[in-house]
Amino acid sequence: MNRLDVLGDLAHGPAASPWRNITTATVVKEMQRNGLVVRQKWLETVHIDEPDEIRALLTWAEHLSAGRRDLGEATVCAWADVHGGVTVIDDGGARRTARERGLTVHGSLWVIAEGIKAGRSSLCSANALVNQLIGSGARYPFKENGFEEWAAKAGLLA
Repeated sequence: MNRLDVLGDLAHGPAASPWRNITTATVVKEMQRNGLVVRQKWLETVHIDEPDEIRALLTWAEHLSAGRRDLGEATVCAWADVHGGVTVIDDGGARRTARERGLTVHGSLWVIAEGIKAGRSSLCSANALVNQLIGSGARYPFKENGFEEWAAKAGLLA
């Protein structure tokens, strides 16, 4: 299930976002290989092609042991590192490494919780979205219908 449209609504709502929502061309290619539609009006695709970005990519590829599987996360971390961005990645190991190396990093569940706090979604709707994501193979630290309890314990809904 590809619900980037809903994540976009949660990330910035109907008004213009105060920040840039970006992904990298590598992530787009990875998702397209998996049959997901990535092109969204709210999501800008950037290329890692400037010298400082390439140097950062080499560093992040090493930090994340980025083989073919982790290259998307490495490009996101490299871009955020160079440009001072906040990363949103769901791979727990990559998130932990990025945090240890000084990046501000969250997962998609944080985006969903932020959307609830901003009034762009109800808890019920957000839980239904998370259940759909779990049903389509997303791995989260809880089972179906566990989002609310988990988010409350994590302090994401306060």
